Amino acid sequence: MLSVLSIPLAIVALMVLGSIVSPSFLTVRNLVNVLNAYSAVGLAALGSTFVAICGGLADLSIPATVALGALVALGAGSLVGPVPAAFLGILVAAFGGLVNGVLIGYVRINPIIVTLASGFLLLGLAQLLVGGGIVYAEPSAFGTFVAGNLLGLPVAVWIFFIVALILHITLSRTPFGRWNFAVGGNYEASAASAVPVRFTRASAFVLTGLLSGMCGILIALSIGQARPIIGAGYEFVAITAVVIGGTSLFGGRGSIPRTVGGVIILALINNLIYALGTIPLSIGLALAMALFVNGRIAGRGLLRMAYFTPTVLPMIAVANIWLFFYTPHYGLLDQIAGLFGFGATNWLGSQATALPAIMVVTVWKEAGFFMIFYLAALQT
Repeated sequence: MLSVLSIPLAIVALMVLGSIVSPSFLTVRNLVNVLNAYSAVGLAALGSTFVAICGGLADLSIPATVALGALVALGAGSLVGPVPAAFLGILVAAFGGLVNGVLIGYVRINPIIVTLASGFLLLGLAQLLVGGGIVYAEPSAFGTFVAGNLLGLPVAVWIFFIVALILHITLSRTPFGRWNFAVGGNYEASAASAVPVRFTRASAFVLTGLLSGMCGILIALSIGQARPIIGAGYEFVAITAVVIGGTSLFGGRGSIPRTVGGVIILALINNLIYALGTIPLSIGLALAMALFVNGRIAGRGLLRMAYFTPTVLPMIAVANIWLFFYTPHYGLLDQIAGLFGFGATNWLGSQATALPAIMVVTVWKEAGFFMIFYLAALQT
């Protein structure tokens, strides 16, 4: 019961804190803006959930496939029309995911190496298509519809939740969903049980590429333009949302609703940062408590937390020391406070306060891996 309620409780806690620090936080307009801000990148997070559950670690080529989808959709709009161009953009992005899937699922090359390399190659291709410039959208009814509202909510928000519902059913009610859990839980045993392990892992990356393309198209049509860096940093945001939701980066555990919750939590945190300019100690501690409950309920007992803590603390110290030297223009006292995880009055303090809170929800072997993703996500 508690495992079901942990994410909603964390969301409610953040909303209560937001209502305390800003009278406009709980207004309908602000909450709609919160959902709209992360609905596009949330699509990439949904795909990353499949990648993580099947043991594929992470897809670092998300920014490239986002850019490809956006650039192709806008660039081909004047040639074939906006709707066919959007489908073409999705197909091109999915093809990028297919390349990743074949190399990872069938050739069995490390996912981080493959997606990092393909990300550079695909991003280079995207820059080649437009010469590093900006592509502008042609005015169209389709673009107006995608950028507009439907029944009081942005169309992008509707698309995010509809896709989430479809993928939730796919993951929880279909053989393909069960294959993902099996492959992520025990690859060798799944192969011996006639589960199509290579196809399953490859399909997860194809799905992520497809959804990343959709993400790029939604953003491009919303702002009326696209450029190669349109999806910069989105891979870290997607991975962070997945892990906050309780999905293991090493496979076998996770769900779509919890990733949706992770996306909403990130959106609320981002909104609080904009409202306050920082995350003070009180909010950092509340977030730490909410995420600790989430991590504790997700199957990490107190004994494992005891082993986890001495492993993570040195990593947090290293991360904060890195932030110390990376941002030398901040005041010395604020930087010293940030080194110890206390909420200072600037950007550095907010990162140092939030970082330990997020780290608590990861298993010890995932700590160093996730630390890199989270640091990058907060600087995006």
